[in-house]
Amino acid sequence: MLLACVLLQPVTAVKVPFQNCLPDSYRYNQPTLLQWLPYQVDAWFDAENPKHTLTMTMWGNVTGSLYNVTLPPANSTAWTDPSKLDGKILGEPEPDSDAPKLTTLHSKINFLTYEPWSDNTNFCNTSLTNAKCPLAPIFNTTDL
Repeated sequence: MLLACVLLQPVTAVKVPFQNCLPDSYRYNQPTLLQWLPYQVDAWFDAENPKHTLTMTMWGNVTGSLYNVTLPPANSTAWTDPSKLDGKILGEPEPDSDAPKLTTLHSKINFLTYEPWSDNTNFCNTSLTNAKCPLAPIFNTTDL
């Protein structure tokens, strides 16, 4: 029994349950409103480094439209044209308004009965890997 305990290592990576913070009235609106649709979230805890960092990675895709318009087909050049913005997530959706907004990613970790960490980050500038805004959907993919 002691030998088995010595050979066991702590878990450092897990699949994390994810909850979308958008209200159901927005998420399930018809037609679909513009949003990031998460598919999977993984967490990795660095048990070797003295800082013991927790890295979370979320995979997903863009879906919906900001305005009730018909979006171009998947093979349209509009998806790669930076001047065509509907159906894409923007860093600053209304920069000229009196109360401009920023697209953010709200992250928090709940552990048992308390919340040890929570943060709002700039979705386009600090949350994306291998991508940039305006962020268009990726077509012809398979789910993870």
